[in-house]
Amino acid sequence: MVSSKLFSYNKEDKTFRADVSDTAGKLTMVRAYPDACDAGFDMVSHKTGEVCRFVETGEKRNSDNEVMYWEFSGMGKVGKGLKVVLFND
Repeated sequence: MVSSKLFSYNKEDKTFRADVSDTAGKLTMVRAYPDACDAGFDMVSHKTGEVCRFVETGEKRNSDNEVMYWEFSGMGKVGKGLKVVLFND
């Protein structure tokens, strides 16, 4: 489980952002659903202690086909409308 402290947060677009290197060793990918192969991770709020699961929804690649960033959406009541962008630095 990764702490929200490792991310910057933009209230306007409800998006957490971080470089993947900032989360190294702290972000563990898990199955988003028990019966699916969708990948995600759990984030705990450093302010409230609530846990939210984020599921991968996409990625952006450059002209060399290298991943620039991954996109995740929050799940459940806690995660409704929340997003995460992890930059491949």
